[in-house]
Amino acid sequence: EVEPGSQQNPATASLSVPTAATRRTWKSTTVSSLTGSILNRMQDFFATDPARKAPALADLRSGRLPSRNSFVRALFFMWVWISEVGILSQRMWLGHIRSPVATIGNILQKIFAGAVLGWFFWQLGVADEVAARNRVGLLFWLCLNTTIALHAVLAVFPQTRALVNKEVANGMYKKSSYFVAHNLTSLPFDHFGNTIFFSITFWMAGLNTGAGWEDRFLIFVFIGQGLIWAIVGLMQLLSAASPSVELANIAASLLILLFVLVSGFYVHTDNIPIHMRWLNKLSYMRYAFISFMINDFKGLRFGASEAEIAAFRAQNTHDGVEASHQEMAEQQEELERQQGELENGQKELESQQAQMMQAQSQMQQQQADLQAAEAQLQQQEADLMAAQAQMQQQQAQMQQQAGQLRAAQARMQAAQAAQAAQAAPARLLQSAATPQDAPVGFYGDVVLKDYAFDALDLWEGVAMLFILGLGYRVVAFLAFRFMHKRVGLEL
Repeated sequence: EVEPGSQQNPATASLSVPTAATRRTWKSTTVSSLTGSILNRMQDFFATDPARKAPALADLRSGRLPSRNSFVRALFFMWVWISEVGILSQRMWLGHIRSPVATIGNILQKIFAGAVLGWFFWQLGVADEVAARNRVGLLFWLCLNTTIALHAVLAVFPQTRALVNKEVANGMYKKSSYFVAHNLTSLPFDHFGNTIFFSITFWMAGLNTGAGWEDRFLIFVFIGQGLIWAIVGLMQLLSAASPSVELANIAASLLILLFVLVSGFYVHTDNIPIHMRWLNKLSYMRYAFISFMINDFKGLRFGASEAEIAAFRAQNTHDGVEASHQEMAEQQEELERQQGELENGQKELESQQAQMMQAQSQMQQQQADLQAAEAQLQQQEADLMAAQAQMQQQQAQMQQQAGQLRAAQARMQAAQAAQAAQAAPARLLQSAATPQDAPVGFYGDVVLKDYAFDALDLWEGVAMLFILGLGYRVVAFLAFRFMHKRVGLEL
């Protein structure tokens, strides 16, 4: 209250706390303006049965209801709440309509972003493994880009908190009415532009390949709606729990970083630390990425088809068999040549052994001569030592030749084994074409298995997106009530 004759700052006058009498007057006026037609219908309801004890219409309009009639009180406050939501929704909707520049600019932004993204990923197709990798990158970028595009939701509650606290404190409406009305009015503006973005990207990037692409397109757009629903819910939670836009942006950056890391794109699910895997259950990014991947890759054929591979093998089998026979003949000639070298080595070894035996007999004769002629002992001993050295050298050569003989035998056995293996039909088919010439094809299920997404269900991921979005909004409403009480006490 302001004392008579005192001056009050106009800037602080709008934030001053009203008296109890003023609050009652505002509440009575608001209730009367919101529920006039509803109260008349309630009066007609009681008038249809004389046994019912109808409260006075004046009591209904003034908000004074008999405490014994709990049904009437519940019905009355329910209609008041619905009326509050309707009026607030109308006010917010008019606010959007009166500023068409922001709405049209948002739609043009989505069209431009979809065109640029589709230009970079123009007609990916299913030609090879590179096309599969590009598809994976595109689907993850869709999740990340949608998150970045909806960052503006972070500024909603911090910017309007002062006005909402003032109006709630004055009894104009309830906090739950404002929260529900805000979600209802922002729903089409959040989803419409992003739906255009998803549609443009789908067609320009060439994701309409494979059988049943019409159903894939509808499911693709539906997954996008679930992704938008979850992102807006998370942004509302951070916006309601933060006292300022700056803190909301910091919290969003940290939380989205964690959700991106556990999404399965950068780090494989099995390599995520055990104490961080619980974030998988709360990450909307993971469920959206899984749903997009399964919808696009399930049953999709990359590279050459099975019919093309079979035709290539049938065309090149005859030439491959002839080439295999020629290769076997060449190996047989090589084997015969090695066998001839082995026989020559054996003959040379026998000759060296005969020479060694002859040398030994000569050495014995020389020893007899030494015993008969002591005068020639020193000369004979020198000759003997020289003969022994020559014999040792010949023995070393014989051992070396024996090792070469064993190696030649091993090569011969290996050649025989290779010859036997080449005689098998599987070997003939394998040698029909080289890996560089043969066409290669694979299914998208292999890619899902690499990301550990093959055991997951598409509709389970989509359902989790909507469940997470709803859970984010419930926690956001609780945070909205808490921040209202705290700021109200500060005011």
